[in-house]
Amino acid sequence: MVSRYLSVALVPVLLLIPRPNGPGRVAVAAEYSKTDLDYEFGDYRGKWCIDDHGFVYSIGEVYYPSPTSCPCTCTIDGPVCVRPKCPRIHPRCTRIRYKACCPVCEAMARVCVYGGKTYRLLEEFRVRKIQTSQSLLPTLSQPQVHSELLTERKYAAYLQERKERSYLREDL
Repeated sequence: MVSRYLSVALVPVLLLIPRPNGPGRVAVAAEYSKTDLDYEFGDYRGKWCIDDHGFVYSIGEVYYPSPTSCPCTCTIDGPVCVRPKCPRIHPRCTRIRYKACCPVCEAMARVCVYGGKTYRLLEEFRVRKIQTSQSLLPTLSQPQVHSELLTERKYAAYLQERKERSYLREDL
């Protein structure tokens, strides 16, 4: 019982004893002996630009801070990074690459999926949900997906015209 109390009393004393500098221990004071002035660039504004990685660019030079960023121009007031007007991504694009300033479409869909059903290009289908006497008739065309909103009268005229066209085709 006495030995347990003795070991508990010796632990704080052992923590206060300084350890000798061995081969594995390096004096850290030498690393901090330089002043902060040795690491400062001074006032470099109006002379050049420095990016996040430490690269220096002269006034008027265009550079890319990272592979996915837009170009920056070094000016007297500092770097100016302007995103250019990027082209719109096509609605049928299924895979977009974001490894440049502007996103790029890598793959286009050859079919349209709506409501869990797959439709071919140029195939027409009717959406069953009718909202306040209007129906939506999506038409799939080659460059884009077009949707036309028709009132009930226009829709009835559309159906009549289609019916007449089908009669004309049968007569041929």
